[in-house]
Amino acid sequence: MWTVLPLLLMAAPAGPAPEIVVLPLFTTDALGPQSLEAWKVIAGELAKAKKKLKAQTSLQKKQHDFLIGPVREQARDCGEKLACLAEIGTALGANILVVGKLDENGIGLRAIDVASANAIAEGGSSPTLAKQAVKKQAIAATKSLVQALAAQQKKVKNTGKTGSTGPVAEAPPPPPPAETTGAAPILALGKLVIGKDQLAGVTKVNVDGEVVLFGGDGTITWSGAPGSHRVRAERADGNSVSKELVLEPGETKFISLEFPIVAPPAAVAVAEDDAVTGKWWFWTSLGVAVAAGSATAILLLGGEKGGPQLPDSTGTIRGTY
Repeated sequence: MWTVLPLLLMAAPAGPAPEIVVLPLFTTDALGPQSLEAWKVIAGELAKAKKKLKAQTSLQKKQHDFLIGPVREQARDCGEKLACLAEIGTALGANILVVGKLDENGIGLRAIDVASANAIAEGGSSPTLAKQAVKKQAIAATKSLVQALAAQQKKVKNTGKTGSTGPVAEAPPPPPPAETTGAAPILALGKLVIGKDQLAGVTKVNVDGEVVLFGGDGTITWSGAPGSHRVRAERADGNSVSKELVLEPGETKFISLEFPIVAPPAAVAVAEDDAVTGKWWFWTSLGVAVAAGSATAILLLGGEKGGPQLPDSTGTIRGTY
C-alpha cells in the first residue's frame, strides 16, 4: 500500500468543473479480474460524489475502451512515475487522474493533478477489510479518497480567503503535448469478433478475465489494446475452450472457437457369439422342433421338471416331465 503524502495546496482553476478519470488498478495477474471489478466500483462511487467534489466524470464513460485497453498497458509501463501518469491524463483530457493498486492488503488510491504532475490526495481501504469482498474494499477506499479531496478543496478555499499561510501558488502551465515529451502515443484499439455461428450453446465468454456481453444480434464484439489476449468460452454442457491470440493496432480479428468434438456414447452391441441365436443348442433344438411338430417344440422349451430325450431307433421321444 502507498504511504500518505502531504497534500499540494493549489488554487482551483476557474471555468468548467474539473474532469476526474480513474485508471484500472495495478495488480498481479492472479487478482486481475478483481481489479477490474474494483475499478468499476470506484468509478461509480466517484460519479456519485461529483457534486461534493465539484467535478465531473463524463470522460470516464467516453474513454472506457481506451482505459481498459491501451491506457492500462501504458500505465503499467509508467508504474508510480507521476510525470508519466500525468502525460496519460493529458492525452485523456483529464484534470485529475486517479490511480490505484490492489494487493493482499487491500486497495490504495492516489489522485494526481495532471497539470502539475503532483499527488494531491490519497485514500485506501482498511487492512481489516482485506479479506472482505473486493466491492466492499473499493467502496471504503473511494470514500477515503473523496474525504481527502474534499478536505483539500476546503483548505484551499479557506487559505485563499484568509491568506494566513501566504499567497496560494498558481497552477503551473500545462505540460507540452505528449508527443514532445517522449510519451508513447496511445495506440489505436483492436477489435475481436465472435460470430453467432460460433456461439451455439455458449453461455459465457471472457477476454483477459473480463466477461464480455452478447450483442443484440447474437454476436460478441470486444475492443481493446493491441497485444496478446486470452479468450475463453464456456458452453452449457460444461465444455470450454481457450485461445491465445495477438491483436494488431486497428485490426478486427474474427475468432473461431473450435470446441472439441465430443463423440456420442457408443451403443452397447451384443456380440453374435453371445446372442441366443449364436448358441449351437438353439439351432439344434429348433431343428428338432420343426421335425417333431409344434407339440414337440413346446416340450423342447423345457420345464421345471425336466425335458425330452433324443428320439431312439424307433423314433420314440422319451423324457421326464
